[in-house]
Amino acid sequence: MRKSLTLLALSSLCGLALAGTGSLNRLSFTEQPGVAEFSGQMIVKPLSLETLQRLGKNVIEAEAIRRSAEVMINTETVRHLEVVDFYVVNLPRGEDENSYAQRLMKTGKFEYVEPDWRVYPQFTPNDPRLGSQWSHTNNQSTEAWDIFRGNAAVTVAITDTGVHKFHEDFNNPSSRFVPGYNAVNGIPEANGGAVQDINGHGTHCAGISAAWGNNGLGVAGVNIEGTKIMPVRVSNSSGGSSNISWLTGGALWAAQNGARIISTSYSGFFSAAVNTTGNTIRNTYNGVWFWAAGNDGAFRDGSVDWVNVVIVGNLQSNNTRAGDSAFGPAIDLFAPGSSIWSTVWSSDNQINTYANFSGTSMASPYAAGVAAMILGSNPNLSGDRVEEILEKTCIFNGDPNTFGWGRSNLWNAMGRKPGSVQVFRGNLIGGDVRSLDRVEGNSFNVNKGITVNQAEAPVQIITEHPAAFTSTAGEVYVTVTGRVNVTGVLRQRIQLFNWNTGQYDNVNEGSIGTSFGVFEGRQTANVANYVSGGTVRVRTQVFPAGPVSSNNWGTQFDQINVRVLRAGEAS
Repeated sequence: MRKSLTLLALSSLCGLALAGTGSLNRLSFTEQPGVAEFSGQMIVKPLSLETLQRLGKNVIEAEAIRRSAEVMINTETVRHLEVVDFYVVNLPRGEDENSYAQRLMKTGKFEYVEPDWRVYPQFTPNDPRLGSQWSHTNNQSTEAWDIFRGNAAVTVAITDTGVHKFHEDFNNPSSRFVPGYNAVNGIPEANGGAVQDINGHGTHCAGISAAWGNNGLGVAGVNIEGTKIMPVRVSNSSGGSSNISWLTGGALWAAQNGARIISTSYSGFFSAAVNTTGNTIRNTYNGVWFWAAGNDGAFRDGSVDWVNVVIVGNLQSNNTRAGDSAFGPAIDLFAPGSSIWSTVWSSDNQINTYANFSGTSMASPYAAGVAAMILGSNPNLSGDRVEEILEKTCIFNGDPNTFGWGRSNLWNAMGRKPGSVQVFRGNLIGGDVRSLDRVEGNSFNVNKGITVNQAEAPVQIITEHPAAFTSTAGEVYVTVTGRVNVTGVLRQRIQLFNWNTGQYDNVNEGSIGTSFGVFEGRQTANVANYVSGGTVRVRTQVFPAGPVSSNNWGTQFDQINVRVLRAGEAS
């Protein structure tokens, strides 16, 4: 969630890590079996030169402090991740995780010191059974696929137990996958790094994001065409366990090698190293990183609400939180995660195996799949913009301190909801952008206002909508749901902005009444002129066709929706 970060700290089960000030907070790291366990290694981040100078040190003093910090950990250092500037170190003999962190943090030379947590895939397997993919029904995927189905210019990285690339539902492996990475060994697949699934979990997650659709086989992922998969194996254990440094290192490698969307279905998002890495992935590589919220049912507060990591909770088929899903202000949104059918692996010669698993592990790649669809509709979108569209097109699900933005909705993300609204020649008296998204009577209300010598100039609002576009698009379809407060003499006009001419073109005009009704507009000629940068701009006007009984007449808009359709597809 794009929110301001109030404290760089670890609360909840892992105790507290230090905000980058050099002052000491009480540290108390506690293992939770099967969620976050000690690995015998620590992640240590010295204060940067820039931070030291902000704290009042001159250049010479800052460099001396920095060198001193590096000397303190030199003999235990296993590796240094230079891009994010943290060190993985062995825990010195005679010290435990808490005493070591206390000792280093007391020096005032380190931003944080925390365990290199050993964390686990976040799923609970169910017995396979025949059934429908309720997730696509709830997320209105089929309607979204009428507009867009995926883009081979977009790569989704699955940082997990590997992927069985030869499963039948990944179509042709040579065209569906890009070379991956083994983060445990630090070896790219191109150089012999093993990425074949060793557990089955990673194949399931990959299928949720991007199993091929409309092929008469198995299941459909969120991206049913084109979108590439990058397998990043973060475990060499048949049980699937991994370390935070392998997970962060794998995600960082993926971003450095072209993956704009990354999904991690493990516990441990609360690690400060995840925050550091997420900032680099977003700010340096323009990526969007998703992480499972966890299956411990824990409340996660705002101290671990990382700005540049999207934390995803588990949504059930009745659109409520799964009881074992983590929740709280740190959780950004919820996505389908309970009884999710997808591809699985049990042996290399089995290519047609499927199962339904449950957990936040399933929710993370689902949300990542939606983000890949958003990015695929316009690969020029920034990582910030992709996250904004994803979150603002969620369906609100109650208390934001529990559900964040709400539950993801693929159909909304593909173009139903406006991204901005402007009012001209009218007075806004109620509502906001979200009022134009809902059907429950929450309306966007504009009054003409009393004027002297009232002219025929219309009340008008301009809305901008994210809209997928392909070279085969054949129609822009607009629907406006609204009403007015006087009878008989008011008309409504829908116009589309022509990005080629810089003018608005009329699409439809007709009468509007005092009961809510749907008014349609269709543009089938020169469709490319009306979509620019993944955006369609709509101007909706209401104007009198004769004398109006009240100068203070007004209009209410309940929804303004836009779809860009392929040639021949029904609206």
